[in-house]
Amino acid sequence: MRARYSAHAMNNLNFIMASWHPTTRPQDTGPIQQWNDECTWLALNVAQSRKLGSKGVVEFVALYRQAGQLKQHHEVANFKFEKGQWWYLDRSD
Repeated sequence: MRARYSAHAMNNLNFIMASWHPTTRPQDTGPIQQWNDECTWLALNVAQSRKLGSKGVVEFVALYRQAGQLKQHHEVANFKFEKGQWWYLDRSD
């Protein structure tokens, strides 16, 4: 999760997409790139994380600035360990 946040902060869309599980990865990256281009990422707070075998859940709040306003992105993210790495699946919130 921290690596994906860092990728957002550095506007590294390649890493964001490469860490997204192929079965849930969006084909159209335009909306993600546009949102990322409009944001300045400020902080990440991981509220909780738990691992259940090959599945993981991370609840986090990311603070960012967009159009001069301070905002937060709260998410409960699902991950899957497969082929030696953790993949982002989707959000369950």
